[in-house]
Amino acid sequence: EHLKQLREGAVLVNGYGPTENTTFSATYTLRRETVLPSSVPIGRPIGNSTAYVLDGHGEVVGVGMPGELYVGGEGLAWGYLNRA
Repeated sequence: EHLKQLREGAVLVNGYGPTENTTFSATYTLRRETVLPSSVPIGRPIGNSTAYVLDGHGEVVGVGMPGELYVGGEGLAWGYLNRA
């Protein structure tokens, strides 16, 4: 329903963030001209943040490949610094 409002000129921002990170980790903005995806991506990391999708060996996977999301940066909660 919210995606339909884009046709009326609204802007929709998907703000993604796990509990371990303050507010948002990544955002994806949809506008009227955006081709609507089948699912809304989480987007790119916000400023002073990082986001990587890693495989079971801790290696970065290719775009669209399954893996586990790792986030970091200034918004990360205390207690995670230098931990795997």
